[in-house]
Parts: sequence; structure tokens; C-alpha cells
Amino acid sequence: MTSTPRFDARRTRSGRVVAVGIPPSLEASLNGRVELVAPDGREAATAVLVGIGRTWVDSHTGEALAYGYVDVDAASLETTAGAA
Repeated sequence: MTSTPRFDARRTRSGRVVAVGIPPSLEASLNGRVELVAPDGREAATAVLVGIGRTWVDSHTGEALAYGYVDVDAASLETTAGAA
């Protein structure tokens, strides 16, 4: 049994929902289903990771991070309330 990769979910300035993670993990998950976890951890959704965007270095941890763009049409997005 394989597990679905998990990433933090965020909204860009334009309002687009993205996955946030380290670039190698996002690259390994391209074109596959990923789990997006809300900032408060109460909800999660699965979507297909379709691209990788802007990268930056987190000012608190020094870790390189990137946006992972997801396909959020009705056919690819499944939401689960109460996810940990």
C-alpha cells in the first residue's frame, strides 16, 4: 500500500490554491494525486499536482520551498473534513 504525498495548502496572492513543499518532493509527485492539508489541520483535500512554480527560502527554517500547482476541477478534488 502506498501513501498519498501530503503538502501544506496555501492560497497565492491571486487566490489560487497551491501545495507548498520542498522542490524534490513536489517533483516526485508531479501528475499524481496529492493530499493538501489546511493550515489549521482540520481539513484536507486531494487533487492532482500538475506543475511547480515559484521557489523561495523560508526565512524561519532556511529550507527551500516551492508552490505546487494543482488541478482543482470538480473531477479531481475530493475534500475530507476533520483530517488531522
